[in-house]
Amino acid sequence: MTTFGIYQAGIGWDFGQFRDYVIEAEALGYDAFWTMDNVVLIHPETEEQVPVYETWVLLPALASVTSKIRLGPLVTPCNRRHPALFAKMTTSFDQISHGRLDLGMGPGDDPIYFIPWGMSYPKTSERIAILREEIEVIKRMWTEERASYEGKFYRLDEAVNHPKPVQTPHPPIWIGLVMGKKLMPRLAAEVADGINLYNGSDVAVRELLDTVKRNCDETGRDYDAIPKSRSVNVIFSDQPIANDESSYFRPKDVEVVKKMSLDDQLAEMKVKKYSNFVRLTERFVVGTPDQIAEELSEIKDMGFDQIILGGLETAEDLARFKEEVRPKVG
Repeated sequence: MTTFGIYQAGIGWDFGQFRDYVIEAEALGYDAFWTMDNVVLIHPETEEQVPVYETWVLLPALASVTSKIRLGPLVTPCNRRHPALFAKMTTSFDQISHGRLDLGMGPGDDPIYFIPWGMSYPKTSERIAILREEIEVIKRMWTEERASYEGKFYRLDEAVNHPKPVQTPHPPIWIGLVMGKKLMPRLAAEVADGINLYNGSDVAVRELLDTVKRNCDETGRDYDAIPKSRSVNVIFSDQPIANDESSYFRPKDVEVVKKMSLDDQLAEMKVKKYSNFVRLTERFVVGTPDQIAEELSEIKDMGFDQIILGGLETAEDLARFKEEVRPKVG
């Protein structure tokens, strides 16, 4: 059975708006709430800085006003918090939420989240190596009475983390895949408890899934046993939407991006602007409720256990999707 999560960055929201939104999402039966873990945020249309909350302060507050919906970041980047401390933070959150943590992690995708804050932002291959070590450290801290580890970037010496998380053997770590063709699919195949696909192209998503499967086959892991999710943006529209050149969303772009291969996307990234990057990675599903349901059914049939919905900005949007779309997704 396909589950439905909600992604909400809450651009310009105060805490009360976050609180009311998550309470409503839980009441309507959504399965998960995901939010970003960025210290700053650039608005995709204006490209100006907008206010954002610190994710690991926000999530426990949301857990305190809910009881069923699962909660987590999509994604927490490596190299921001020491993984032993982060293991303690996430353990505390799993305790506070009574076992509702889904932990999305990735290598980070933009130096703007690091360099201005005095943090390092190494090249991609090194960030992925750091991410691998961080996941190992976190899982050891979650599961071992006294965790020791000797890596290139991190070291533990009988580190203690009590209490342990509620979930056993530990909370799931979801690895986010965007465009990387080699290192990230390999990492996901080896260590991910779940995989999230964040890419605007159906062609590229199939390429990424095929690559993960090949890596699973090589390592002897059961590909089908790994839960998979895909992020999409839903836009209700009973009328045609104009190709407004001032907007980062344009229907014409959607149809082009949906058919791009990973190589096509990487070539486009060589002449990247921030708005172009957004269009390559955001999968838009636009139309009437029937049209949206049909397209989401096709996405689900690509092999996804959860569809994570962006674009539902209000309680009315959440209710409309539940009533008019969800029952029709086969």
